[in-house]
Order: sequence, then C-alpha cells, then structure tokens
Amino acid sequence: MRRIAFFKMHGIGNDYVYVDCFAEKLAVDPAKLAVSVSDRHKGIGADGLILISYYSDGALIARQARQVGLKQTICAASSVYSPKFLELGGEAVEDVHLGTRYFPQDPRPEVRKFIDGFKAKYGGQEPDAFNAYAYDAMNMAAAVLRIGGTDRRAIRDAFAKVHDVPMVIFGSATFDVESRRIKGAMNAELVIRKGQFTLWDGKPT
Repeated sequence: MRRIAFFKMHGIGNDYVYVDCFAEKLAVDPAKLAVSVSDRHKGIGADGLILISYYSDGALIARQARQVGLKQTICAASSVYSPKFLELGGEAVEDVHLGTRYFPQDPRPEVRKFIDGFKAKYGGQEPDAFNAYAYDAMNMAAAVLRIGGTDRRAIRDAFAKVHDVPMVIFGSATFDVESRRIKGAMNAELVIRKGQFTLWDGKPT
C-alpha cells in the first residue's frame, strides 16, 4: 500500500487527521479511508478525517460517503464554494456546511454597496470572490500609501498604522503585523439546502 503524508491535529477535546489532497492523490475510497484511519485500535485513531481538496474532489467524497452509509454532517472548506460542487454532488451534498469569505447574498451593507457599484460600472455583471478580494486589496494598499507615501520602508511601517479600513470581505479591517493577516476576517457561514448555497440560520441540519 502506498504511503500517504498526513498531519494529526487536536484541540478542545477533538482530534483529526488531515490529508492535503492538492499534494496527495488518493487512490482509495475516501469514505472507507475515513473509517479505517479513525479506528483507534487498528488505525491512526481520530474523531475524523479531513481531506483538503477542491469542489470536484469534495463532491466525489460526499457521494462516496453517502453511498457507504455515512450520515454524519459534512463540513467543507471555502474551496468547494462553486456551482460545480452542487452539480457534481447532487443530493449527496445536501446539508453540507461550509464557510466563505464572500457570499453575494450576504446582507451586510458593505457587500450590498460593492455589488450595486460593480454592476452599475460593468453593465450588470455580477462580481465574484476574486473581484471582491481585488477591491479589498486596493483599498488596503490605498490606505497604506496615504500614510507611508511611496518609500518602501515607510510603506512597510505603515501597515502597523492602518486601522478600520472599510472592506467587503473583511469588514472594518486592521492589519496584524505579527501574523501578517487582517484581524477579524469576516466569514459567511453557509449550508446547502434544496440544492442552493444559503446563509446558515444556526439550526442543526
């Protein structure tokens, strides 16, 4: 049997085995692998198996999990946020939970303003997540340049001085110089219901 690289992580009383499917191409049934890996006597031992993958693999994993009778709630990463995930997964992805940084039905005022402005400028075209990320990046760059000017060292130092920059994805954003990330990134919690991505209402599926 071919070896598979993995990480095991634990926290707040739970432990999971992670496999990066971007680097590892699984030649086994993911659902059966989850059962064998999670076995605490014969396997690695974990509360579950997490496979990091895109929507095509994610849909296949969901279908195979349902085919072998696994009924547990499936949680996915934002990498499955695509209409193709719904198309390829069919009924198997119903009630799958996921998070995404950008969701066009998000009711937050900054999201609504961005979408309305984008559609007005580009002839009714709907913006996607990449448009939103680019818009936020330019807003952050502009805020930094207003403080640091065009000097490279001053620009670097200015990141520590920007606060509450209005953004679509990140809300009111402040740059964390230690982690080199935006503090308090917004996240839309979604669940698939009736074949559509919808905002999760907090009710169990």
